[in-house]
Amino acid sequence: KRDFSIVSYVKYLTEDKCVCCCDDYNIKDRTHIEAKTGRYHFEIHHMISLGKNKELDNVDNLAKLCPACHASLSRGSANENVQKELIRKIFKHKNNILTFCESYFDEKDFETVVDLVWKSLK
Repeated sequence: KRDFSIVSYVKYLTEDKCVCCCDDYNIKDRTHIEAKTGRYHFEIHHMISLGKNKELDNVDNLAKLCPACHASLSRGSANENVQKELIRKIFKHKNNILTFCESYFDEKDFETVVDLVWKSLK
């Protein structure tokens, strides 16, 4: 079973900003305030799709995204170049995620890691 406490940690105990588009947009233009919490709504994205591999349910594999960025990272929802640019932005803002992906793929070349993460999108 998945460990939802990891997702909750990233969702509720990290800064309320999209680690993808935070330099480009004001968050109030990308999401809504949740009635239950009074906080902006974010979604948690596994950079490397989870599947049945439990080791991927790791805080360093999770990105806190606005709904627009999260939807854009679904397989087939945006073109390859757009999705790869979003992955690059996440790596720029969250070095721990880049390090996790480099380690998982045993690869240090930045663009190769971007490509491997892109290929793992669901």
